[in-house]
Amino acid sequence: MGYAPDRTLFYVTGGLAFADAKHSWDDGGSEAFNLAKETVDLDFGWVAGAGIEHAWTDNWLVRIEGLYFDLGSKKGEVSNEDETDTFKVNQEIFVGRIGVSYKFD
Repeated sequence: MGYAPDRTLFYVTGGLAFADAKHSWDDGGSEAFNLAKETVDLDFGWVAGAGIEHAWTDNWLVRIEGLYFDLGSKKGEVSNEDETDTFKVNQEIFVGRIGVSYKFD
């Protein structure tokens, strides 16, 4: 969704996000507490952003955009007979982009 006074477009965007993000916890195989490696996957979430695009000429466009991705959070747990460890992963990403486009007639 956006607003375009003259040759400049101000816009916001949003939607679903997908990433193949794997996070692992490993105690390093210590002798006292040798726990199995645990992995959690964060794949789906949402994205929101805003940007400005300007038609420099009739064919050349420049833009700057910021996007915030949130793939959620998950908890993991590893244990043996002596120890139980838990961990939580929050996956948030901010991306800034600058772009130049050429529009063919």
